[in-house]
Amino acid sequence: MNTATMERQEPESLERRGYSPAEAARIIGCGRTKVYDLIKEGRIRVVKIGTRTIVSRDEIDRLLIGTDDTRAA
Repeated sequence: MNTATMERQEPESLERRGYSPAEAARIIGCGRTKVYDLIKEGRIRVVKIGTRTIVSRDEIDRLLIGTDDTRAA
């Protein structure tokens, strides 16, 4: 099998749970810079894996639903 033409295939049962800030911005409907601003303000919590910043689907949903419990602290 030629690895140059192999496409990455994920099992259908795996649901994607994490997104880059750019992907999160597309889902939320704002710019990437705004997502980074929200992260800096503490309104979106992220996970850092090495140099990667991951925004969980739960964080995106929490922000969109309006249950902004990060400000309660």
